[in-house]
Amino acid sequence: MENPELYAVFPYRIYGLGRPGIEIARNTYNARIFKSSTCWGQDGIEAALLGMSKEAEVIANFKAYGDEKFKWFWAKRARLGA
Repeated sequence: MENPELYAVFPYRIYGLGRPGIEIARNTYNARIFKSSTCWGQDGIEAALLGMSKEAEVIANFKAYGDEKFKWFWAKRARLGA
């Protein structure tokens, strides 16, 4: 699940810190439909690029995913028992 309306933040970086319209991007982030804080989700990247450090810090808590080598990316797979 992705939020294509936030592609302007990541990967294209049209909106972000030091760029015009950051409030529009932050409001879009806050209104996103698919919130994903694990696996391949982009929420942590987008929050960081928008200067939302508290949100990015919470999302990027890598400690809760067990002993997988790449904890963030494989968290969902591990929970599904794959």
